[in-house]
Amino acid sequence: MPICSDCGKDLDEHDIEPGFELPDVVWEIPLDEREERAIYTADLCSLDDDRFFIRCVAYVRVHGGREDFAWGLWAEVSEEVFEWYRSVYGSDRRAGSHARAFVANTPPGYESLEEQRATIVFRNGPVRPKLELLPSDHGLYAEQRDGISLSRFHEIIGAIQPSKPNVH
Repeated sequence: MPICSDCGKDLDEHDIEPGFELPDVVWEIPLDEREERAIYTADLCSLDDDRFFIRCVAYVRVHGGREDFAWGLWAEVSEEVFEWYRSVYGSDRRAGSHARAFVANTPPGYESLEEQRATIVFRNGPVRPKLELLPSDHGLYAEQRDGISLSRFHEIIGAIQPSKPNVH
């Protein structure tokens, strides 16, 4: 197994793919109110029957011998896209389809992703869709486009703290 040039550990020990339990806007609602206003599973969420979210995976290439790093992020979509996704959930009928969305989480250590446009790329069966940020000045877009070094990967891992309850 290759060894990380930054920390000396096996690269397997870096297999961390943080994800958000809920979209930020839903997570910020007090729990008792959230239970009244939001309906959610591990992959789908609706808020006030007015806002709709799909859980996706945003991949970032890591230079230096490690597999891609992945953020589990929510994307806000139209009700039409949400209902279509529910109707084909878990099937191969969705593979290759695309939809426009807005990123609904901001990972620790990044500037806000509010209003960041993205494309959802749907995949086969139970595999979560990919989330590809559209061109912008945001650091996460640049990292998706260009990849990151092992040093930057370590910075990201260091920014994920157990005190961030929405990130696991």
